[in-house]
Amino acid sequence: MKQLKELVQIVTRHRQSKPDFIDEEFLESNEEHIAVLYNGVRQGKFSSDQAAAEEIYGSPLIDTKYTTLKSRLKSKLLNSLSFLEITKKDYSELTVSFYKVSRMIFWMRTLSVLGVVRNSTRLGESIVNICEKYQFTAQVIDVLMVLRRLYGNSGDRVSYELVDSKLKIVLRKLDDELIAREYYERMSLILSKSTVADSSTIKTIEEYDNTLRSRINESNTFEFRINTYRIGILKQQLTHNYREVIEISDTAIIYLENTPTFSSTIRFGEFNLQKMESCLYLRDYILGQETAERLEQLLPKGSSLWFLYIENYFLLAMQTEHYERAAELYSAVASHERFQFQLDQTKERWKIFEQYLTFSLRLKQVVSTVSSQSISFDLKRFLRNIPVYSQDKRGLNIAVLIIHVLLLIEENDFDAIISRMDALRTYRSRYLRSRTAKQSALFFKMLQIMEDSSFSYRETERQTKKLYDQLLTIATDTTEIQEGIMILRFETIWKMILDLLEKKEKEGIIRL
Repeated sequence: MKQLKELVQIVTRHRQSKPDFIDEEFLESNEEHIAVLYNGVRQGKFSSDQAAAEEIYGSPLIDTKYTTLKSRLKSKLLNSLSFLEITKKDYSELTVSFYKVSRMIFWMRTLSVLGVVRNSTRLGESIVNICEKYQFTAQVIDVLMVLRRLYGNSGDRVSYELVDSKLKIVLRKLDDELIAREYYERMSLILSKSTVADSSTIKTIEEYDNTLRSRINESNTFEFRINTYRIGILKQQLTHNYREVIEISDTAIIYLENTPTFSSTIRFGEFNLQKMESCLYLRDYILGQETAERLEQLLPKGSSLWFLYIENYFLLAMQTEHYERAAELYSAVASHERFQFQLDQTKERWKIFEQYLTFSLRLKQVVSTVSSQSISFDLKRFLRNIPVYSQDKRGLNIAVLIIHVLLLIEENDFDAIISRMDALRTYRSRYLRSRTAKQSALFFKMLQIMEDSSFSYRETERQTKKLYDQLLTIATDTTEIQEGIMILRFETIWKMILDLLEKKEKEGIIRL
């Protein structure tokens, strides 16, 4: 009863005569300008401040009268945040609990400032229990500090020592969390400029990974563990150890399964996406298929992550010559209603993918549930566009030039191939000058020999045999897949070229 009396007294003394928030009375009112503004925004009636001012005041002029009205509505909306209906029907248990705790912390701090000690202490103890259950580390520190002060002032030594011990433990956990989060954020900043890591970046990520691993223990929080997994994955990706990426991703997925309170489909999707990308670079189609089945269940169709997963799966199918599956994946993307809203760069990539796919289906005579004829293809228009060197689209443009060469051989337009070879030489001199893309360098040399041999099948095959054998022994530079250069494996493309040249010779189109 004492706690209840304290609350009655404090609310009676300080309550507003008319609370300023969005309530039923406000929603039913159509006379006040502020209600008209709220309902107009809610119903999508106003496209701009000028449109709102015109409707409310009869003039599109944005003056102090309108800005004051807008400020009043904003104040009402912010006050209403304390009365939202955040339930498990629409949100996760973690989100619901976080919203509940956030309100409780505000109540406790308010009561503490107003000198309502008994209620703020009991409320603080309840908050600590919730925060410990859901690992709200940063939030519980403030509460523990208030409780420690209250217990100190009251002379309760036992409670003081207990809270002090908890506070010091939580501070260490928060320190771990902050370091793990900082490391991940710093690596994200570095890699946002380039996915190619120099020796300094490799050294940094190795130091980060070693530091976080040294802090792993049974009491680590979910936040710390997830960012530690992310750093471990980044380290292995930058050093091209993709089997290790899969292993860490599997460990993270098991951890998520064992901590359902903190897990979400987004987190499961994140680590399965890492596996999918690694399957692409390893060309592990079987594991890629298994991972794809899980991602289909985890990611909403049409979401940005769904499009990303499909792109990786498509490239894996192309790299491993599963053209029928690639056609199905292309069809799923191109026919999706959300495809038109993707970034222009994404749509451009898929247009180039389309050309490689249709060419492969024709050349390999693949019987596909999605026929190559059903995929739109304006060959003349596509071949008229010879890409010029561009730093930001260099990978895609190289892919375009390569498919141009394939299509022009198919169309018997050997003169036009020469202009593409000139463009490829420009890219080779600028793009590959300081890079380790040895496969690309070898492949471009082989194309040059083909041109110098006047497209003779036998002469081209003879002069490129050593280069082709070298091509098979050199590890793939995964950056070339990332940047869109290698949609098909270079050895696959070269076999296609030789098959075409041999066919043209037999048909008498290319004369020895």
